[in-house]
Amino acid sequence: MTNKELQRQRMMEYFINAAVEIIDNEGVAAVSARKVAELAGYSYATIYNYFRDINHLLWHCVPEYFNRLTSLVRADVLPGPTGARKLRQACRAYTKFFAEHPYSFQFMFMTDLGDAPPEVADALSQPLFLNSLTTVLTQCVAEGTIRVEDIPSLSILIGFTVNGALLFHVNRRMDTTMEQLLDQVDLALDSILKGVDRL
Repeated sequence: MTNKELQRQRMMEYFINAAVEIIDNEGVAAVSARKVAELAGYSYATIYNYFRDINHLLWHCVPEYFNRLTSLVRADVLPGPTGARKLRQACRAYTKFFAEHPYSFQFMFMTDLGDAPPEVADALSQPLFLNSLTTVLTQCVAEGTIRVEDIPSLSILIGFTVNGALLFHVNRRMDTTMEQLLDQVDLALDSILKGVDRL
């Protein structure tokens, strides 16, 4: 990578990080060129040297959330001693992250940004969270907790269950505390795993 390319990447990261900070604290509706530029320490016109428009910038924020979540649910950092325990911990870590960052959940799952630009499309080719579960589910297979053929169905069921619970929680359709939410996810996960033989 040339110095010019490194400089361009660095500048893009300044604006991406600023936009992510605004999303986390105020929601995607608060993101504007002026606000992002002010937080990044540049003129708002400078943004358009790197991004076509605000949606183009927002698309570049999505991989940042992938990276955050991947670091939370990586099998090698989860505290569980077994695959099944790590699976529970991964679901709890993911749920807790978005419950504590509701604006981020709304951005990731409820904001229409149009078509993804080609430069980020590869990073978005698989649903968020499902990729992160693969290693943990593979460990469960090695331990005999589940069968390898169960992984695709379990990934979908777990993803839908956890994100559905978060949707109700974030939109205040359920009057639950954090611990109650995590307990509900645990209960649902127990039911999913018990039903593996019926998949």
